[in-house]
Amino acid sequence: MNYRPNFINFKLRKSYILLLIVVLIIILFPVYVVCGAPNYTCASVYVDKNNKMHTTYYYEIEPFGIKILEYLTQTNIKIYYKNGTKTE
Repeated sequence: MNYRPNFINFKLRKSYILLLIVVLIIILFPVYVVCGAPNYTCASVYVDKNNKMHTTYYYEIEPFGIKILEYLTQTNIKIYYKNGTKTE
C-alpha cells in the first residue's frame, strides 16, 4: 500500500493554524484605555499646595478584543491585565 500524504490539506491546515495564531495575538494585544471603557469620564482635578492643577484618572491595560466588546456594548467589562490611577 502506497501512502501519499495529502500536501494540499497539510498546507491548508497550516494556513488555518497560522491565521488562528495571528487572530489570537491581535485579540490579546494589550491596549491602554482611560476610564476603563470607551466614552466613560472619570477624571478629577485637584490643586496642590503650590497652586498647580493636577488631573487624576483611572486607566486599564486590557486586551484589544475586550476593548472592541466594550465599544460595541458601551459597558465596562472588568477583564484587564493591569489597572490603576494616573496623575498628570
